Amino acid sequence: MEENVFNKLDIVISNLNELDYTYKRIDNSIEINLGFGLTSKIILENSKMKILGILKPWNPITGFVKMEIEKSLKMNSILLLITAVILFLGFIDGFPPTIFIYCLFQLVTVYMTIWYIYYIIKFYIFKYEIESWITNSK
Repeated sequence: MEENVFNKLDIVISNLNELDYTYKRIDNSIEINLGFGLTSKIILENSKMKILGILKPWNPITGFVKMEIEKSLKMNSILLLITAVILFLGFIDGFPPTIFIYCLFQLVTVYMTIWYIYYIIKFYIFKYEIESWITNSK
């Protein structure tokens, strides 16, 4: 069973080399640089392969925090919701936010949405590619 997992790892590494990807192998995992602050981490544990999409620090979405794509989506959704509630409560309190604040909020929302779409598409295409390498090698 253990030999099969490392065989999968060798298949992935040979394809990464063939396609000239930048990667680091650390024990039973591989970290692949996909560009623009996105990395994919393949972890082998208990004869299972786990593929994660990780945003490196200083990327357009999480700033200086290293985080998985799914977790950053949850975190930023909560932060945008809190900001929207604060803007709404400020409007109810008689302190109407200026059009500049609303435009800035909308701009940030659109900016983050575009980057999320880019990162998610890039990661899932790469994940599908890795899965196809492994299934086609059987």
